Amino acid sequence: MLARRRTLFLLAVGWLSACGGGTIHLWQSPAENCDNRVDDDGNGKVDCGDDACSANAACADLQTEIPAPEFDVCGESVGDRSQFPVDMIWLLDSSVSMERELSWIANNLNHMDGFLQEKRANVRVVLLGGPDICIAPPLGGPGCTDGERFMHIREKIGNQEALRMGVDLYPKFKNFLRQGAKRAIVAVSDDNPNPALTPDGWPNGVTAETFRGRLLALDPAFSDVVFHSIVAFAEDGGHQPRGCASAQRLGQTYLALTEETGGLKFSVCNNRQGDWQDFLDQLATSVAGMVDIPCSFPRVLTLKDDKQTNPAEIFGQAEVDGRWQPLTQVPDAQSCTDELGFYVASEQELRACPTVCSSLKVNQVRFKYGCPIGIAPD
Repeated sequence: MLARRRTLFLLAVGWLSACGGGTIHLWQSPAENCDNRVDDDGNGKVDCGDDACSANAACADLQTEIPAPEFDVCGESVGDRSQFPVDMIWLLDSSVSMERELSWIANNLNHMDGFLQEKRANVRVVLLGGPDICIAPPLGGPGCTDGERFMHIREKIGNQEALRMGVDLYPKFKNFLRQGAKRAIVAVSDDNPNPALTPDGWPNGVTAETFRGRLLALDPAFSDVVFHSIVAFAEDGGHQPRGCASAQRLGQTYLALTEETGGLKFSVCNNRQGDWQDFLDQLATSVAGMVDIPCSFPRVLTLKDDKQTNPAEIFGQAEVDGRWQPLTQVPDAQSCTDELGFYVASEQELRACPTVCSSLKVNQVRFKYGCPIGIAPD
C-alpha cells in the first residue's frame, strides 16, 4: 500500500494567457468501457458498476448482490472510505508556455475525481486560478461555477508564484477545508520559484523550507501534507540545466518538497498526452491509497432484552470493483490469508483481514448480524 498521510490536494491554478483568450473547458467524457477497470466517463462508477454497462452481456451476472444470509438479520455495520475526508489541492503555473499542459490536466480532473468517487473517497478540491479556467460537472457546477465539493478561487498566478500564492490566498479557501482531512498538494510548472526574491512574509526567499514553514503557520494540519510534482526535470537522468529545452527552469524547489514528503513526480517535459493520463491515474491511486476502509467493526451481541446474537450468525461481504463478494470468517488474525476474510477479535469487535481493509480494490464492507433466539427482525 502507498503511504498514508494527512493530505490536502489544493489545485492552485494560475492565469492562462492563451492566444485568443478563450475559456478552457473540460472536454466531453468518453463512453464507459465495461471491462478495463477504469472510470472512463468520469461519473464515479466503473465497468459493470456503471449503468451504461447494464446491457452488456458480460455484466449480467455481476449486477446483483450475493445471496442473503440464511438467518434473520437484526443488525448491520457498514464501512467505506467516505468516513475519512480528503481535501485535494493543485498548484499550477498557467503561463502561456503551459497552455497545452493545463488543458491536459483540466480535461482529466473529472476523470480523476470519478476514480476517487468510485473508491468512495470523501473528496473536496480547491482550484486557485484565473477566470479563463472552467471545470465542468460533475465536479464543477453548471456554467463554470463552484460545486458542492469544488471551489474555484479566481486569481491570476504567475509562472514563479504558485507556492507564494498558495499561501497568500489561504484565507479565501480555508473555511472550505476540513479539519481531520488528509491533505496533498500537486504543483505543475515548467519554472521554479526564485529563492532570491523576498516578498512580504518570506524573508529567506521562496524555498522548500520556507514554504513548509508558512504552511504550518497557517494550519498545523499541513504537518503531514504530501507534495506531488509535475515539473521540469530529465526523466532519463540527463543533466539538461533546465530539465529540457522547452522548460524555463529545473523545478528543484518542487522536487525537494516531493522528496521530503514521499510524493510522486512526473516530468513536465514529457510531451506524450497518454503518459500524462497514465501519471494522473497513478496520482489518483496514490490519493485513494491514503484512505483505508475501516478494519474494526462493532460486534453486535446484545440487541434486545439482553439477549445475544449467535456469533456464528455473522455475515460479511465486500464490494470489490463493483461486485459484492462474501467474506470468509476465520478463527483469528493469524488465520488471515490472501482471500477476503474477517475474524471475531473480542466480545465487542470484529476485524476485517488486511486483504479487505488495506486493498484499493475493496470499496465497501458490510456485516449483518443474526437475531437472538426469540427476537424477530424489525
